[in-house]
Amino acid sequence: MAASTPRVILLEVNGAERPVFDDRVAAAAIVPGDLIEVTAANKVTALAGATKIAGKLFAVEQGFSDNATNVLNIDHPYVADEMVSYIYAQGGDLLYARLAASQVVAIGDVLGPSATAGCLAKQTAPGDVTSLAIAEEAVTTTGAIGRVKIRVL
Repeated sequence: MAASTPRVILLEVNGAERPVFDDRVAAAAIVPGDLIEVTAANKVTALAGATKIAGKLFAVEQGFSDNATNVLNIDHPYVADEMVSYIYAQGGDLLYARLAASQVVAIGDVLGPSATAGCLAKQTAPGDVTSLAIAEEAVTTTGAIGRVKIRVL
C-alpha cells in the first residue's frame, strides 16, 4: 500500500527536472518545504513577512536517510551553518510546502508568504505581487504548522 503522506518536497515538475542547489548554508534553522531567501551574507534563511515578494526558492529534503531516528527527511531541519538543498520552483511545479498555523485552505485558494518564517498562508488579496501558488488540496491547520500540496504560479 502506498504512503498517503509525501516523503519528498518536489512532487512533480513542469517540464525538465529541477536542479537541486546546495551552494549556500543556513543562516538559522530551515525545514524542508520552507519558502526561503538569500541573505546579504550569501546564506539562505526562511522568508518571513506576509508582504515580501518571494523568489520561489524552496528548501528540499536532505539527500540522505536517517533510519536511526525514524524521522522523515522532510521533517529533518537544517541547522545554522549547515549546507541547504534548495530549488528554484517554476510555474506548474507541484510541491509539498509548509502552511502556517490557523489556516483554512480550500482547493484552488491562492497562497503566498506568511508572517510565520518559511510558511505559506491563504492570500487575502489574491493576484497581488506576493501570490505564489494555488492549493492543490484542502487543509486546515489549527495551532500547529502543517503541510499542503501547492501548484506554483
